[in-house]
Amino acid sequence: MNYYEPIKPMLAESGRPFDSKDYIFEIKWDGIRCLAFLDPDSDVTRLQSRNLLDLNPHYPDLGGLHRQAQAGACVIDGEIIALHDGRPSFLQLQKRMNASGLNLARIAKHIPVLFVAFDILKHRDRYLTDQPLETRRQLLAEIIRPNEQLLLSEAVPHTGNAFYQAACAQQLEGIMAKRLGSPYLPGRRSRDWIKIKRRRMQPFVICGFYSHAPRPEVIASLMIAAYYQDALRGFGYVGSGLAQRDIDYLQHALAPLAADAPPGPPGDFPTAGRSVHWVKPQLTCLVEYLELTEARTLRHPAFQGFCPDIPPHDCIFDPAGLFDPNRQNGWCTKE
Repeated sequence: MNYYEPIKPMLAESGRPFDSKDYIFEIKWDGIRCLAFLDPDSDVTRLQSRNLLDLNPHYPDLGGLHRQAQAGACVIDGEIIALHDGRPSFLQLQKRMNASGLNLARIAKHIPVLFVAFDILKHRDRYLTDQPLETRRQLLAEIIRPNEQLLLSEAVPHTGNAFYQAACAQQLEGIMAKRLGSPYLPGRRSRDWIKIKRRRMQPFVICGFYSHAPRPEVIASLMIAAYYQDALRGFGYVGSGLAQRDIDYLQHALAPLAADAPPGPPGDFPTAGRSVHWVKPQLTCLVEYLELTEARTLRHPAFQGFCPDIPPHDCIFDPAGLFDPNRQNGWCTKE
């Protein structure tokens, strides 16, 4: 019997922390979304990505999860994660994503992965997507026997603000809010699930920009820099969040600042092989991002506005991302 039928996972809207008696809150696990098809009569667990792709070749060490189903076959929704210093690390997980063959076997020994389950979609031949959230969670806890590779995501009621602050203190990605009584909506994005990400904020100085052919004069994204370890260093580029009015302003403001080279040793300003229009580091901006990568670039950066009252020498990179723009005078955010 083939228990596998592709199912698109339910998706979440974005939001901010809140308290509500109508929601439960759980950790937002920083990993790869995965549906696991656990059939005790099968030889291996089938792992399916959010985009219906087969994940088994990348995570063969999770092929035995079906042995943890205690009451017949089931389909569970969750996240594949890798840990670093006891916390989920997407950067560690990335090292596994593109590995294969002997290289995958070698990396898997040093970067083991876990499956964190947070929902159940099907039990035996019965789909559970129309059942209330709390019913599905209770059944998940009854059917799944956790072990060192399969964990159950715990939830707390009502207190989303405090739970979010606790997640931030632990440097986790954020939290999820899920409405009590809600069904599972395959392939749909809904306010029944709200993702609340921990974001870092940092002022940077603009030291260049990228453009796209066939219009090399039009700004597509900004090369940004900050002082780090006593020197001005590049932190990659940001394009998300730039509105047309921002681009129009930058075209005018950066033209007289054109430079022939980066504002420091080229090794401190990696360009990822792209052609950069360098400018003198005089114009500052605020950027929101998820985390700093090992390559000293920002993960999911988003432009937030210009900072006319923050001089370039005050753009000092804080790894904790604790910059509070509300304590600055004259900073300019986007409306």
